Amino acid sequence: MERQKFIDHLNPDVVEWLLEGDPVIRWQVREQLLDEKDDDVHKDKMLIDIDGWGRKFLDLRDNTGTWDNTEYQSPWKATLWSLISLKEFGISARDKKLAESTILLLEKGIRPDGGITPYDEEGRSDTCYTGLVLGLLSYFKIKDNRMEAIFEYLIENQMADGGWNCDLFRGATHSSFHTTLSVLEGLYEYQKVNPHHQSMIIEIQEEGHQFLLNHELYKSHRSGEIADHNFIKFAYPRRWLYDVLAALDYFQRIDYPYDERFESAMHMIFKREVQGKWYLDIKHNGQVWFEMETVGEPSRWNTLRALRILKWWYRIKKKANF
Repeated sequence: MERQKFIDHLNPDVVEWLLEGDPVIRWQVREQLLDEKDDDVHKDKMLIDIDGWGRKFLDLRDNTGTWDNTEYQSPWKATLWSLISLKEFGISARDKKLAESTILLLEKGIRPDGGITPYDEEGRSDTCYTGLVLGLLSYFKIKDNRMEAIFEYLIENQMADGGWNCDLFRGATHSSFHTTLSVLEGLYEYQKVNPHHQSMIIEIQEEGHQFLLNHELYKSHRSGEIADHNFIKFAYPRRWLYDVLAALDYFQRIDYPYDERFESAMHMIFKREVQGKWYLDIKHNGQVWFEMETVGEPSRWNTLRALRILKWWYRIKKKANF
């Protein structure tokens, strides 16, 4: 029944439109929405580093192993953001050149407290960037003892409400949606390559999950109203900035079970659908190498993400007997 609900939600014209997109969209549609065979998915995955957006990013890598000759200091063209895009595209985690670029992030960003900072000066680390870099190091299967220090930094900087905030050292008493999601995404990748830390990672992840769920993914803990109206505007790429679509996409990725506190955020997904598609609401200010989509137009990225969220949603609600 839950599979049929999802199939009924798939507009054949929308599926065709998605499959007319870049290879990085096509393989995810085939694998995550249509459940096609591995061989069919593999054909599109093989094109990521040959054609389209993936090839463009790879060609922009310079002979120092960076993008825009900087690890961090060029939003959104720097090495960090280029590698995050390639990771989201599904580029091979075994790419040695990209692994080398990822190590540069570690070398440039690591600080004595164990965390990562994007800033040149010595000093306190940035928890959001620490989560982002940990995710990349783990995805590209970097083996470095300093990753243990990064993990310990995140444990030490987890707040009492379960989340994280870059401004903790400035006296912040409440976690940040932005930082919490960035850390959770990093821990998700770290967990996959560090089985000896499984129980500890799961425990601190769950505390982070509860922080987001206690806020129904977008509501103020004080008023119960929308904490930030940008939280309900769907952007891609997310960068380090939070929104409901990105949060729900994370929860579907980890296959989180049904919780009634998702209901309000899911209502946002349903009401934003326009003839089977979801639009690109905003882009985050900064320079980019090239444009993938246009604000105010239907977005293949947002449609793909919304549809895989719906697929997860129908299944977990059925499993919970709703």
